[in-house]
Amino acid sequence: MSLIDIHDIPSGQIDPEQPGHPRDSFLKGALILTGATLIVRLLGIAQKLPLFWLLREEGVGIYNFPYAFYAILLAISSTGINIAISKLVAERLAAGDRPGAIRVFRVSRLAMTTLGVFTATALALAGRFLANNVHHDPRAALSYWVLAPAVFADTLQAAYRGFFQGLQNMRPNALSQVVEQIIRVIIMLSAAYILLGRTGDLGIAAAGATFGSTAGAIGSFLLLSLIYQTAVPRYFGQALREARLIKEPVWPLVRRIFSYSIPISLAGMGLPMLMLADSALVSARLQAAGMSMGGATSNYGVLAGNAMPLVNLPTMLTGALFVTLVPAITESLFRGRRDEILSRSRTALRVTLLFSIPAAVGMYLLAGGIVHLLRLQSQAPAAPTEVVVRALTLGLIFVTLQQTTSGILQGLGRNIVPVVNMFLGAALKAVLTYVLVFRIGVTGAAYATAIGFALTTSLNLYRVYESVGPVIQVRDMIMKPALAAAVMGAAVVPSYLAFTQLLHSAGLATLAAIAVGGVVYGLVMLVVGGLRESDLALIPRFGRPLARTLSRLHLLRA
Repeated sequence: MSLIDIHDIPSGQIDPEQPGHPRDSFLKGALILTGATLIVRLLGIAQKLPLFWLLREEGVGIYNFPYAFYAILLAISSTGINIAISKLVAERLAAGDRPGAIRVFRVSRLAMTTLGVFTATALALAGRFLANNVHHDPRAALSYWVLAPAVFADTLQAAYRGFFQGLQNMRPNALSQVVEQIIRVIIMLSAAYILLGRTGDLGIAAAGATFGSTAGAIGSFLLLSLIYQTAVPRYFGQALREARLIKEPVWPLVRRIFSYSIPISLAGMGLPMLMLADSALVSARLQAAGMSMGGATSNYGVLAGNAMPLVNLPTMLTGALFVTLVPAITESLFRGRRDEILSRSRTALRVTLLFSIPAAVGMYLLAGGIVHLLRLQSQAPAAPTEVVVRALTLGLIFVTLQQTTSGILQGLGRNIVPVVNMFLGAALKAVLTYVLVFRIGVTGAAYATAIGFALTTSLNLYRVYESVGPVIQVRDMIMKPALAAAVMGAAVVPSYLAFTQLLHSAGLATLAAIAVGGVVYGLVMLVVGGLRESDLALIPRFGRPLARTLSRLHLLRA
């Protein structure tokens, strides 16, 4: 099947009331991206484990230092542009202007080339200064230089990904993410292993691992370019030709792209800014408390390399919802369908809570077993990985809700609101990190992160309520998942202990307890009426038959 199908491309010639029209497919698009993200995250875990075993906390800390500033540059040159392009493409297609959609893409691709050169150069030039004065570890400079070309490739990808997202066709983006991660993992582990064996230098080995990101970004860009060149002309043939005849000036369109993208980029900078604050404050405050440079870097490695990736796993769904919500709500807003905006907002928030509440409970209760399963036990002083994981898990629900609510607000055109809210949360987090890390160690940074996201999410929810209406249905969205998660938690802990005795393996006991928890949560949700037929219908292949069976048994709501 083609990666782009004609029925996936909205135009004025397609009846917008037809079932299956892209107006009704934002959740399916989110699930496609979620599936890709799940594969990417699993590959990431598969990569991080041997990388951790190879470089240990100190090497992983060096490896992670450049990624905070790298993520900030991507927020400027990729994330915001990505969403802005999808928004503009969706608007033009909703108006039946297919040549205009192509024009948006072509202008954005040209702008991205220039921006990519600038941001890549900035990362390379800033590397030594940041390594010495922000991270307080000069070994990180080489990783900055190796990572710079990845920024250029990622920036160019933004134009392609934004175009496909505007079509509400997520398959090309999903495939490119998987290919990027496969290349990244292979190059990363190979380079780190070879360079560590030949040089014995953690800084050089970490830079070799970093090069995997550059190779993956280049490979992903080439794939997206190939998909565009081969598939799009078949479905946009006439529009491609008409786009060349459009006399629309370039600069007004560029200004419009950036007027959309800058607030989104600023909002996207929130989490990378938190990462940058951690990479600067954690190491500095630990050294101020009397820890050596190597020990401080190791502790940062526990936070950024071990705990953060585990806690971020459940955000794969909400990250995909964010990407698909913006063009979907923009389309509803363009058509004046206020009821549809409320319905889509409620659906997105409900799915977020349905997923994040049990994830937070399960990860908190099984943190020790998960760390043991993945062999992530820390050798760094005063930084047990499971303790840091539990502290971060306290903010997991807020992190996922922040992503979803930001998508709703940006789709409504209230782009600056999530920016301000994120920076207020980031400011609180930075102050708390400065105080708590000195007093209680790296776990203080985890508590600060949870509290910062709680503030940001609360402010976002208030603004969504103000703009859309009563989006939170307490009984269905909070009480039922919370009850099911509580019962799940009551079953998970004894199950873990029993399986540990039976299997004589904490790792296998963890997997078994996770399976028990998933089954119990699902059953309780069925009993209390917390699952709907439409929820299961979204599951590929097996969802609809399962939904029909459970409906006949009167276990599902319509």
